[in-house]
Amino acid sequence: MRDNEIGIEEQLVIAKANQEIRDLLEKYGLRIEKGKLIFPKEDMEILRSHILFSHFVSFWKHYAIRIKLIFVCLAFYPVIVLAAMMNGFADVDFFYLFSMGVISFLVFGLGFLIQRVEENIGYWQGKRDKGVKTPLKKKWQFIPADLKRYKSNVN
Repeated sequence: MRDNEIGIEEQLVIAKANQEIRDLLEKYGLRIEKGKLIFPKEDMEILRSHILFSHFVSFWKHYAIRIKLIFVCLAFYPVIVLAAMMNGFADVDFFYLFSMGVISFLVFGLGFLIQRVEENIGYWQGKRDKGVKTPLKKKWQFIPADLKRYKSNVN
């Protein structure tokens, strides 16, 4: 008889603890089904977007300077071809002019995209290293967009 009373008391304590856990999970919008914690779909989307954003930020930190170098090369390409056309090194043709216009348009779009990404994620800044005597040697530092917005935090 005593074992049954302990079993009932334990069951009451477990039921009360389970109810408190369910109430707490319900408070935060979560639920348990078949012993597994179920997240709302919106939380999973937020988690996925955070993972994608963090991967993009690491990609931008790694390749930002290379992308800018490609942008500079593409920006000068139509100017060089136009100068070659003016000096008679290349034939002036509608196709050349049209393609240079399209490339110029795409380069300005890429420049706008780079500017927006730097504004929202961050940019690389080259600071002169005081230990090195040549002016071209710089110490590169990634400045996140949060620090860029508050200029007093940037050293």
